[in-house]
Amino acid sequence: TVQVSKGPTTAITTACIVRLPRRRRNMAIHPSLIIIGFCALAGLSRAFQPFGSGCGGCGGPSFFSYNPPRRSWSCARAPSSRAADVDVERHCRADGARRGNGGGATAPMKRSGRWGELFGDVRTNGGTTRMYAGESSEATEEGSELAPSSSSAAAEEEGARGGSKPVVAVIGSGAVGCYYGGRLWESGRYDVKFHMRGEHYEKSKANGLNITSVHGDMFIPPETLEAYDAPENMGKADWVIVALKSTALSAAPALVRPLLKPTTRVLAIMNGLVDEDLVQMLEEQGCPEGEERGGGERAEQEAHSSPPAGVTAASASKLTCCAATFGGMALVCCNKIAPGHVDHSYAGKLTVALASSSDDGPNVEFTHREAMEDLWRDINIEYFVYEENIVRGRWSKMCWNLPFNGISVAMGGITIDKVVTDPGLRRLAYVVIDETISAANADLESRGANPSMFLGQAEKDAMMTLSDGMGPYKTSTMLDFTHRRPMEVQYLFRKAVERANRLNVPVPHLETLVTQIEAFQRFYGL
Repeated sequence: TVQVSKGPTTAITTACIVRLPRRRRNMAIHPSLIIIGFCALAGLSRAFQPFGSGCGGCGGPSFFSYNPPRRSWSCARAPSSRAADVDVERHCRADGARRGNGGGATAPMKRSGRWGELFGDVRTNGGTTRMYAGESSEATEEGSELAPSSSSAAAEEEGARGGSKPVVAVIGSGAVGCYYGGRLWESGRYDVKFHMRGEHYEKSKANGLNITSVHGDMFIPPETLEAYDAPENMGKADWVIVALKSTALSAAPALVRPLLKPTTRVLAIMNGLVDEDLVQMLEEQGCPEGEERGGGERAEQEAHSSPPAGVTAASASKLTCCAATFGGMALVCCNKIAPGHVDHSYAGKLTVALASSSDDGPNVEFTHREAMEDLWRDINIEYFVYEENIVRGRWSKMCWNLPFNGISVAMGGITIDKVVTDPGLRRLAYVVIDETISAANADLESRGANPSMFLGQAEKDAMMTLSDGMGPYKTSTMLDFTHRRPMEVQYLFRKAVERANRLNVPVPHLETLVTQIEAFQRFYGL
């Protein structure tokens, strides 16, 4: 028996060998095997999974169908692709893990989702991004791209021996912070601490943190939840996730400062062009008293690794207060629906790029990239993408934020389904995306970026396709507007217009939207 690979292909291979005529069973190679081999090399094995072969998530008996628009396997008993994802999750939840062909637990259940269709051609190593998503169980075996790295394995081994886990501190534990922090907590590999305020803190401490999600619900009981109302009580952290609104950016350094040590890495999952100002504010705030300033031991210890092709040293400003800062761009539909309760209804792709580093050595970007990929490896989010250019990453996210947040507020507070179904508003959204792409590419060009990194039609189509599936989603800016709270005007809208004007890129429709939003701010005193 010749086994091409594990997983669905194995079943096909075995079936073909069984059906061979008796006189050919002892042949070394059969044409059928050559065809199957090419299918496996082309990455088509999942598309040929036989019906009745078992659940792709847990290996249990079930009947499955292939859903081409989402490029994912779904239980045939589920009435829709989205319900199918939930059904697969429930089907696989017996042990809280997905199972391989042998029945052994491998990794938390994940889904390819909408981004499997929109960004399925993401390049690795030499290209712009590296993507990790819901793969079949064979993807976690040794030698594959998704195999746990040595540092991840060491962290898990240390946890098994009773040693301390890496500490992740979440500053800004609203909807986005609780969701991504919750997913890290769910893995069991990290000691996750949440900074909360007000009634959200009180309810969570008393009753636990409840996160309902289309990718699987989470509940952190009160006796397990590490919630704090003051960052000074949280101790030092290996990772700090800043998930504040950009309206609170000026408060971030004081909140983050008590958590920092020379090896801390900071990930700002925020909207808008915030990274340069955040780094400047952190530097002005200075290091915690008694902490050494400069390079960071971890970067020096890991500098022996050789970077792959296409990865170059970070060109961002040099840090002295921590090891590195990253920009995080979350395309996720997530709302805090009550104190202590967050709801995740759609998507979940997280894109991360290095913003600045304490070291400018030749391997620095590769070192930080490895650390970031290890942080999110096998975490149950829809997609993780590492972007090599922070400016490109921020503008890519604004291709959604500027038209859809902007129109939803300019129209007085409407949901996304109304924007995409109204012909006039849909055309306006396309125009604003075009203007955003023009400003983005001019910005990239002014910084010496290779034209291959420019945004284009793919990003435009992706943002509209994503929005078509959101339904009556309320954008964060629209919620701020309807609740008469300060909106993210400066970093999300005004800075984009100012940068376009500085680069002589006309953005008349975007400027009109921003003028309307700023007028609302003045009228309501926000």
